[in-house]
Amino acid sequence: SAGSDLMLVAVGPDTVDAFSVALDRDAHYYVYCLYANEHRTGRTGTFTRSLDYGVSWESGTDWWNAWDPCISHTTGSTIHCAWRYALSGGEIHYSYNRHYGMSGFWSTHRVVSSGTDQCFDPAVVQTDSSPESQAALWVFYTVGRRDTATLDLQYSVSWTGGRDWAPGLPFGDPLRAYDPTIYHHRPYSKAYVINLPNWYAQSHPDEDFAETFAVWLTQSPEEW
Repeated sequence: SAGSDLMLVAVGPDTVDAFSVALDRDAHYYVYCLYANEHRTGRTGTFTRSLDYGVSWESGTDWWNAWDPCISHTTGSTIHCAWRYALSGGEIHYSYNRHYGMSGFWSTHRVVSSGTDQCFDPAVVQTDSSPESQAALWVFYTVGRRDTATLDLQYSVSWTGGRDWAPGLPFGDPLRAYDPTIYHHRPYSKAYVINLPNWYAQSHPDEDFAETFAVWLTQSPEEW
């Protein structure tokens, strides 16, 4: 924008096709970035961080076989990363760091997807709860089915802060007939959140989950 300076994060001859940025808002406003070259496999990316509001950046940590990178910070010292596995394209991998992204403290990579279909665009989010090592955590991603021309939404969940995962869960029953303009609703039911008008969360299992998640992101439980 006018009057602001551009700050370089990565400089060199390599290509940067995709990147993800997260801001630590707890006390010091560290900034984290994971960027990737999606034209090859092997060492495709770099994780780096800035400890001075983005003015300067560390040399970074090599990231291997990562496409579609996603990085997230919620609270405390934990950084979450999820990415599409470049060697096959059919897996979503995940790693966490509980030391503000410090080099040498990344967890073992976990496969959080299921099946062999192509996966794309993971997004990772953690509940703002304590202790963060036991916080609930989700990774959402799309799956391209070989027998259809559509993409399905799936998610994986961890109730142990990212150590163990229940992978490849569907949003409701994706085979159920879906016409969001025709559905029966229960206006006084307390089993559904109210986010969009006309009790839209009751239109389909996929929408029930999506609307509940949208409310969780924007409202406190007291407001539900």
